[in-house]
Amino acid sequence: MSITKGSPVKQANRSGIIAAAIFMLLLGMIASAPAQENIYINLETPESPWTDVRLGEKLQLQISGLNHPPVIMASTELKNSLGWRSRQADFAELMALGQNLGAACLIDIFIDRVDIETRKITVIPQAAFRYQVYGVLQGTLRLVDIKRGRLLKIEEVNFELKAVDRWRFGDDDITDGDLRLSPYDKVLLIRKVEDLAAKKLGDEIKTLSRGMGNFGAEKAGL
Repeated sequence: MSITKGSPVKQANRSGIIAAAIFMLLLGMIASAPAQENIYINLETPESPWTDVRLGEKLQLQISGLNHPPVIMASTELKNSLGWRSRQADFAELMALGQNLGAACLIDIFIDRVDIETRKITVIPQAAFRYQVYGVLQGTLRLVDIKRGRLLKIEEVNFELKAVDRWRFGDDDITDGDLRLSPYDKVLLIRKVEDLAAKKLGDEIKTLSRGMGNFGAEKAGL
């Protein structure tokens, strides 16, 4: 049986060749595309004497929309599977963690204090005093370039909110009931400090991720 020009068999062969060419072109585009630059966050928080610490949940909400490059919160389960112990790690340990996570960059946030403190200000000696009650959240942020093995940034983080501001004239009694917060108010104060910290840290992470994204685009010639 002869096959005439324009027959279904020839058309099928031609379609197959075109499909194969398109497939090879796509493979080439994928191979030449720049690698994804994942940024991982390692957040370590302490126990608080007043309530459980929920900074991680709140920070996750702040960074949930960051995808260029992707910003990923390293979960406790994932870190445990890598043999990680919660602590303030040194540079070599952070490098090892970042490499095990497959990160291009690691943002290490180590919070060592979530607490409530009372501060006394002497306005007039023996006569006038001012007491202030604060919720505080303190720690250190480090930015590590895992691919190049460099510590790019280190800074202290310190967030606080004032809950009580009381004047005392002549009576210098720090145990005065008016200076105390109820258990409910203590938890509420810690939650508000966490909200503040999550917002500020989220803004910082967004700025850092934009910088990493721009740097990656420059390397790729985009």
